[in-house]
Amino acid sequence: MRKILALLGAAAAGFASFPAAANNYSECMKLVDMAPKRAYELATQWRDYSGGIPAEHCMALSLFAQAQYEKAAVMLEDLASRAQQQAKARPAQGAAEVKLGKDGKPEPEPEVLPPGLAVDLQAQAGNAWLMAENNEKAFRVLSEALGMSGIDDDQAAEILIDRARAQVEMGNLEGAVKDLDVALQRGGPRSTAYSFRAAAHRALGHFESARADIDKALMLDGENVDALLERANLNYAIGNGDAAVMDWIQVMKLAPDTPSAKAAADSVNKVRAMQAEEAAQPAKPSTPAAHRVELPKPAAPAEAPQPAPAPAP
Repeated sequence: MRKILALLGAAAAGFASFPAAANNYSECMKLVDMAPKRAYELATQWRDYSGGIPAEHCMALSLFAQAQYEKAAVMLEDLASRAQQQAKARPAQGAAEVKLGKDGKPEPEPEVLPPGLAVDLQAQAGNAWLMAENNEKAFRVLSEALGMSGIDDDQAAEILIDRARAQVEMGNLEGAVKDLDVALQRGGPRSTAYSFRAAAHRALGHFESARADIDKALMLDGENVDALLERANLNYAIGNGDAAVMDWIQVMKLAPDTPSAKAAADSVNKVRAMQAEEAAQPAKPSTPAAHRVELPKPAAPAEAPQPAPAPAP
């Protein structure tokens, strides 16, 4: 959910242009974070009283917060499609046709969402499919988002990062690297993109490229947990267990009580257990081979980049 929450600012900005919806939307988003079931109930009532897309968006995010990822993804896709259709239907200024209702009075013009909002909703749908572990659908939805009208470079960069995550899960590491290359070209330096690309490079055996990307990621954000995990994994892979342990400990300090911290703790325990076991072994003849330490395979953090953990929205 972390990624979707990062996109809410853009969505909220779009809905803020609707005076009737702004207050309801703000209150609904607060409930999504604190009481998602209650938020869904109230958003449903709001929808039934002409709440429109803002109300349904709150419903979708409430579902997501309850780990109903597939339902949320389907709903977000539908909202993105409708928002794009409304944006395309915006009449030219001064050319709107006045329609009269049954009472002979002019009907109010339908509220039209900005095209960029449809892109954000589609991107959120892609994230929901990632959380549902349906990477093929995530890839398709995110690819469609990249082709939507109104998309800007910042949105494109974030969507490409997410599509790279889907490609990693699908086993297409080279495709993930290409998406991250384009993301960095379009959106500029991003710590997240560098850390994900580093993981892909490491999985491909490109250790020098991985190290360069990790350095860039941490230069931009010294507390990037993904980058610290990746640096630990890289050190682990090349046999520098002590350096890996230092980074894993830092991850546990920066992100306690998270899956990343648990994975880091498991890795530290494995390395220390092996070091203790080696220290207890009788001394062997002094040869180059005798001084070589073979580290166990990394735990969870050593895998290629995973979809970001989903804290409650």
